Amino acid sequence: MNFKRTIVLYTHKGCPGGDRAISYFRNNDIPVQIKDIVNDREALEEFQKHECFATPAIMIDGKNFVGFDEDEVEQLLGQDHKS
Repeated sequence: MNFKRTIVLYTHKGCPGGDRAISYFRNNDIPVQIKDIVNDREALEEFQKHECFATPAIMIDGKNFVGFDEDEVEQLLGQDHKS
């Protein structure tokens, strides 16, 4: 599959929404770059630069979304991740 979206997930260990998002992306074979804002200073700086203040924060093609809502992600990704 040639997935056309760029997805970055800012989260940290113990973030329930981040854990749900990671499971969702993995279960649906959707490539996502996971960045830990607690253990990676550069990730934290990016997170703050995007004016995010809570995790999980998901960047899809440069647009940020705070929290994980499976229905919203499905709608945003459309058919790009369907086989």
